[in-house]
Amino acid sequence: MGALDGLRVLECGDFVAAPFAASILGHLGADVVKIEPPEGDSNRRRGPYPHGKPDPETGGLHLFLDQTKRSVVLDLETPAERETLMKMAAGADLVLASGPAPVIQRRGLTYDALSTANPALVVTTVTPFGLTGADREEGVAMRELCDLAASGWLSVSPGALEDPALPPLKPFGQQAHFQAGLHAAIASLGALRERDRSGLGQHVDVSVQAAIAAQLESALAHYLYGGRVASRLGTRILGPWGMIRLADGQLFVVAVTEDEWKRLVDFLGQPEWASSPLFADRLVRATNNDALLALIEGELADRTVLETFSAMQERRIPCAPVSEMGQLLRNEHLRARGHFVEQDHPRAGRWVYPGAQWKFSATPWQPGSPAPLLGSESAENVISGWTPRQRPASAEPGARRLPLEGVRVIDFTWVWAGPMATLQLAHLGADVIRVESTTRMDTVRMLPPFWREQPGPNRSGYFNQYSQGKRSVTLNLKHEAGLAIAYDLIRHADVVTDNFSGGAMQRMGLGYDQLRQIKPDIIQISMAGLGQTGPLSRFLLYGPTQVPMIGLASLTGYPGGNPREVGISYGDPNGGLHAALAVLAALRHRERTGEGQYIDMSQWEAAMPLVVEGLLAYQMYGEQPPRLGNRDLFEAPQGVFRCTGEDAWVAIACWSDEEWRNLATCLGRADLRDDPALATREGRKAREEELEAAIAAWTSTLSPTEAATRLRAAGVPAREVYTTADIANDPLLEERGYWTVFGDRLPHPECNGARHAGIAWRFSGTPLRVRRAAPALGQHTEELLREMLGKSDEEIARLREAGVFQ
Repeated sequence: MGALDGLRVLECGDFVAAPFAASILGHLGADVVKIEPPEGDSNRRRGPYPHGKPDPETGGLHLFLDQTKRSVVLDLETPAERETLMKMAAGADLVLASGPAPVIQRRGLTYDALSTANPALVVTTVTPFGLTGADREEGVAMRELCDLAASGWLSVSPGALEDPALPPLKPFGQQAHFQAGLHAAIASLGALRERDRSGLGQHVDVSVQAAIAAQLESALAHYLYGGRVASRLGTRILGPWGMIRLADGQLFVVAVTEDEWKRLVDFLGQPEWASSPLFADRLVRATNNDALLALIEGELADRTVLETFSAMQERRIPCAPVSEMGQLLRNEHLRARGHFVEQDHPRAGRWVYPGAQWKFSATPWQPGSPAPLLGSESAENVISGWTPRQRPASAEPGARRLPLEGVRVIDFTWVWAGPMATLQLAHLGADVIRVESTTRMDTVRMLPPFWREQPGPNRSGYFNQYSQGKRSVTLNLKHEAGLAIAYDLIRHADVVTDNFSGGAMQRMGLGYDQLRQIKPDIIQISMAGLGQTGPLSRFLLYGPTQVPMIGLASLTGYPGGNPREVGISYGDPNGGLHAALAVLAALRHRERTGEGQYIDMSQWEAAMPLVVEGLLAYQMYGEQPPRLGNRDLFEAPQGVFRCTGEDAWVAIACWSDEEWRNLATCLGRADLRDDPALATREGRKAREEELEAAIAAWTSTLSPTEAATRLRAAGVPAREVYTTADIANDPLLEERGYWTVFGDRLPHPECNGARHAGIAWRFSGTPLRVRRAAPALGQHTEELLREMLGKSDEEIARLREAGVFQ
């Protein structure tokens, strides 16, 4: 039985965002019906294809994203077919839709339109800027490159770039839309939990721009805290950080803490250069990172990647191989954990796909059926099989509450992935209690930027961004009384989270077998980088090391150039969102059955869907896909082009014949527009360089806003490449009520006036807002001991004197 058994989902998405969200819910047990136009979802027309032969039944993204689903064909541009959709919606719990806002409105994919058939329905839409955003009057297609540009991510990628002539770099694949899909799934499960209490559905409005802006690590915080605009150029925030070349490939190395740096120096044999003032601490090392990486490379150049990776990790030194697709498919650890799934499709044949992102102890992830043939299910069968939904018997009519009101989370996580997970739960109303230590503080508490340029553990913009809405207690878990207090907190909790390496919680006395003796229905999730089992389970895997380890770095880069990073420690937010989603699914199962469970989440495995196009291309074409810069694997022209102004760029994604004709008209190039050889995407792909040169000549005379506005007016997807300053001053995000400010409503002991990114989704019936500022270290220790555990002032004083609150 899956965690979401009994949930009925209608997916009316396009390309990646809604289909990915629906796919996740399907693998967790939901019954998902995919509504497709007569020509099929656009992901069907997306390769790679077996043997390179295009076929809408065998497109690689379709084969992956549409597993577990049934396919019904409806033309929602016609009133009659929209009426059929209404009949299907009467028996559904959730509708997931993605695409341009005008298309969603026109096709009736909103709560206002569908609630007449089913007031208890939750309708979630994913659009570039939200349904009331900038594109509400524009009919241009929703393209991932443009959404990357509008969110600020593109401006900081790849990071630490040496050559300012190179454009901002797109990460391989459809990353912005994968993340938007995760946000949609999380918000939908939250809204459904509220619906099960009140009996009332609502609209969930997900903005891709808002979702990605909330995942820019410290880049946005640097502007909000100090007015500094992050860039794809410059240096890392700490060092060493980067890729070095060894005898048989590349290895990524990073030292986040001083202890890790000392272990690295010891591993290298205490070279004389390591004691130079140039490498005195992690911030100074960041300034001299290129020289430092060259010295490390010189010490290790004769060694092999896997041997060095294993030897360094045995000494707790963070590093990772720069994996290629074939290496991933043969990886012993992934195979030992049974990650990959082979599936036989009636038209495409047998291929290997990324499998479960989690291992649930009570509600297993389900491989499900192969991707359906177009229209293989009838609307009539769905309507007859889905009896109309009634208001739940347990509903409290008219009583709107926060989705996770009454849920308490004991949060042992740190750095970014774990705090990102519990931030989503806090946004939905959970009481999140961070368990911290004064002797081993969260690393990011001492990372810049600092409020008003004054370092301190409570003043980091990085920490404060991802700890909004939470409380903090400091405990010495090595002290018997400290561990006893942790147990007492867990007795009053519903969820326990951690993101330590495999086995760490068990060694601390906080393993699942121990916790369920304390609280039988507890839900525990451990989001270790490499999971709790397998030959590498005790190795370190930070967010920065995940990008090379999952193969994303090997797929990302300028044509003919080296593997590149993607501007943020991407594995962390992706892992955090997956963890939050898993907790919500487990809570839904517990609500129905009373059963808690343990969730073993490998952040590496949770990131494997992000490179599925590369994995399938390797299998179907027999070679590692090339690095293409901002070009698309199949469509042309697509790219990021320089405009007038300092480091000013525009992103253009021209994917259809009509868009090409409109683009050529904007360029004033009738010769190109009327050239029959350019009338197909294959013809345009063959002359990509020529077309890019023509576009660059045109954009170089215009500002990014002028170029993007003209192109969108002509029906060509295009967006200015927003900097973090543009994001911070965007009136659309202000209009959404996106920003939170520490101060009168959200008092903070040291950072009143600081501004932060807020919640990426809006609920039409349940107003969500950040409910408290990020906590100072140990700010709520005495409050929690008094109010939750009933400790007296005298007991608290004795515990403090004994060192329990360190």
